[in-house]
Amino acid sequence: MVLKFKIPKSKAEADELINEIGESQKELKKIEDKFKITVAKLKKDTERKAGSIDRVIKKRLIALYGFFIANKKELTKDGKIKEVRLPSGELEIFLTFPPTVNIKNEDLVVETLKKTGLSRFIKEVVNRKAVQNEPGAVSGIKGISLAQKERFRVTPNTTMESTIEDTKKLKKFLP
Repeated sequence: MVLKFKIPKSKAEADELINEIGESQKELKKIEDKFKITVAKLKKDTERKAGSIDRVIKKRLIALYGFFIANKKELTKDGKIKEVRLPSGELEIFLTFPPTVNIKNEDLVVETLKKTGLSRFIKEVVNRKAVQNEPGAVSGIKGISLAQKERFRVTPNTTMESTIEDTKKLKKFLP
């Protein structure tokens, strides 16, 4: 881009250019301020609309979870299947993997692991990854517990986008 400009020949012309820059900056600021206000309004409106739709999805998810729990035996064929396929999509309850390893009183746990010949579970601290891989080996060790979260998933065929929520949260909404 080639800029054409005229170099001022006097202080008065230079002063006029400074004034013109100031006026242009004011105009630019007005445009930017208007843009920010417009974006803020759009963002607020979008968040309101999205929040409303998100609440509708959450209510439907809770309703489907209630249906799933009430009909779990039939839907899962007495636990033989985990994923339930319906014409519109899928329902499933699953556990997170790998389980979370929780350690209470780490010093005692490290000492116990050493005494019981399970030092492969120790780095400088307890090797949580090793515990996840061999949970049975440490099942009697006081202070080690493994936790998994149960989740409920709905995947409509129309979007193939899963909505997943902790069942603990969903249960709070059921009668």
